[in-house]
Amino acid sequence: MMDTWRRLDNGGPAAETRALLEQCLIDGRQADNVAFFNLSTVPCTEILELALSALLSHPGWNEAYEDSEPDGFFGPDCPIRRNYEILSSAPFQSRLIALFKLMELNELHTPIRRVLLLLANMLLGHPAATDRLMQPADIRGYIHDRTAFKGDIYQNVFGANLSPARRDGLEIIEFLNRFGIGEETTNRVDNILVFGPNDENLRVYYQELVEKGLTKDSLERLRSLRSQYLEHPETAQDNDHEFLASLAAQRRKMFFTIPDEQAEELRLWDLTVFRHAGEFLSDVVEPLRRGERVARANVALIVKGLNRVFTGMLVSTDRELLIASGLSGSTTAVSQILQERVSVAPRKGEKIEIVWDGLPTLVVHLDDHTRSRLPLNLVRYEFLTRVAEGALPGSFSRECHEDILAFKSALLAALARSRPQEETGDLVFRLLTLNAEGEPADEAIEVRYA
Repeated sequence: MMDTWRRLDNGGPAAETRALLEQCLIDGRQADNVAFFNLSTVPCTEILELALSALLSHPGWNEAYEDSEPDGFFGPDCPIRRNYEILSSAPFQSRLIALFKLMELNELHTPIRRVLLLLANMLLGHPAATDRLMQPADIRGYIHDRTAFKGDIYQNVFGANLSPARRDGLEIIEFLNRFGIGEETTNRVDNILVFGPNDENLRVYYQELVEKGLTKDSLERLRSLRSQYLEHPETAQDNDHEFLASLAAQRRKMFFTIPDEQAEELRLWDLTVFRHAGEFLSDVVEPLRRGERVARANVALIVKGLNRVFTGMLVSTDRELLIASGLSGSTTAVSQILQERVSVAPRKGEKIEIVWDGLPTLVVHLDDHTRSRLPLNLVRYEFLTRVAEGALPGSFSRECHEDILAFKSALLAALARSRPQEETGDLVFRLLTLNAEGEPADEAIEVRYA
C-alpha cells in the first residue's frame, strides 16, 4: 500500500496522505479523519473466527441446499456439502482455533488472504480437480467414479490435495504441517485404527472416531484395505501398503473428532509434535489471560528443565534454579561450578514466576531490582518440558538448546552485576554434585595462592 502512495505525485494531498498513513503505521493509532486498520496487528485467531462467521453465515449455502441434486452438487454424497457441515460443527472449529492459537504462541502470523485461501481449500479441495479445487459441475463425476472421498476436509486442511511443491509453498499450510498431525501417533490410537472393528474394547472408539461420518463408498474402501492388510501382511513390503498410507489420513481425522472429554484418555496432543500443547493452552496461557497465576507445578516443570540444561546433569530439583557454569565458560556441555541458587518461592527478593507479556514469559528475580526474562513460545515450552521429563536437550531442538544457554549467559551477567564478588585474594568455587535421586549438593573448594 505504501509503495503505491510513494509512486504518486510527491506534492499536494498525495504527499500529505502518505505521511499520515506512514505515521498511523508507525504509531499504530487511528488518525482523526482516516479509519486505518493494520491487519498485521490483528491476531490470526481473530481473523479466522471472523472469516468463519462470514463464510458459514452466507445466504448462498441455504440456496445450495434448496437447489441440491440427489446425485450431484450438494446432494447427500457431495463432498462440498459434507465439508461445509463439518466446518460448521463446533468440535471441528474448536480444534482448528486451538491450532491457530498455538501458531500465534509460536510467533507465527498469517494474513487474512492466507486464511481465506485455507478455508477455500478446506471446502473445495480435491486432488483430481482443476487447480485442485472442485467446481459444482465436478461433483456428479466424482460420485459416479467413487472418488468423492478424496475431497476430505480433514486432509484438505493440511493441503493433502495439493502437490508437494504447492503445499510447501503455501505459508499457512506449511505452518499447520509443522504440528506433524498424521505422522505422529500412539500405540493406543493405532490399535484402534487397525484392530478397532474386531476388538470389543476398541470398537466403540472406532465407530465414533473413524467410521462416523464416512460415506458408504469410503467406508467400503477402508474396510477392504484393512482386510487385505490383515489377511496378507506379507504384501506390505517396506511399509508401502495402501492401508498403512491411509493411517495418516485416519489420524488426522481422529485429531479433530476426539471429544474434549476423551482428550486426556486418548492423549490427543500426542498426535502432534507438541505433546504438551494442550497443557500449555489450558494450564499456562488461559490462566494468564484471565489474570490468574500459573500453577506451581507448571513453573516447577520449567525450572526443572532449565536446571538440566544449565548443568548438563539429570537434576531432579524444581524448588530452586541452579545457575552454573563450567571452567571454560557458560556454554560447556556439563557445568559443575555452581554460581547461585535462586528460589522459586519468594525469598529475600528472589522468586521465579511466569507472567503474560504478549507471550507467557518466565521471569527470574535475582533481587528486588534485578530480573531476567525468557519468553516461552510453544517450541521453548515443549523443549523444556521434554527435557524435564528426561529427553536429551539436543534431541528436540538444537535452536532451543542454544536459546536456553544464551539465557543462562544473560543470568550469569545479571548475577555478576547484582552480586559482585569480594576480593579476598583466594579463589573459591562451589562444585556441584548429585546424589542417587538427582538432588544437588555443593562443596566449597578453596584455592589459595602460595
